[in-house]
Amino acid sequence: MMLRVLLTIVAMTVTALLCGAGERHEARVAQEQVRFVAYDVIVDPVGRPLGAYQVDFAAARPGDITIVGIEGGEHPAFAQPPFYDPKALMNERAVLAAFSTDAALPEGPTLVARVHVRITGDAVPDLTVALTVAAGPGGDRFETATVTTRLAAPEGDDS
Repeated sequence: MMLRVLLTIVAMTVTALLCGAGERHEARVAQEQVRFVAYDVIVDPVGRPLGAYQVDFAAARPGDITIVGIEGGEHPAFAQPPFYDPKALMNERAVLAAFSTDAALPEGPTLVARVHVRITGDAVPDLTVALTVAAGPGGDRFETATVTTRLAAPEGDDS
C-alpha cells in the first residue's frame, strides 16, 4: 500500500514538472520576436525595353523567412503582381515571372515586385535572388540584365 502511494506521488510530481516545462517552452516561443518586412525586386535590362522576366527569390538558410505576400512593381507595365509558383512558397522560395505587351516598357532599373516576408527572431535573413531570364518585347533574351533586392521603405516613409 505504501509503495502504491509513493509511486502515485512520484508519478504526479513527474507529470507536474513536465507540464510546467511545456508551459515555459510555449511562453518562450510566444515571446519570440516576429517582424514583417518587404524586399523590392529590381530588374535592370541595361537600356533595353524589358518585356518579360523570371526571378528566383529564396532564403539561403531554411527557416529564416516565410513569404507572406507578393505585390506588383512601380512601372505600369509590371504593376500587377507577378505570376508565382504556390508550391515553391511552401519552401521559403518564390519563382516570380511576368510579361508585358505594353507599348511603353521600362529601360532602366525597375522595381518589378515587392516580396513580403515574416522573420522570426532577430536574425538577418540571408537571401538569394537570381535572374533566370529577362527578355525584350519580341522575346529576345538579355544576357547582361541584372537583378537586385533592397529592403523596402516602410509604408508612409517617403525617404
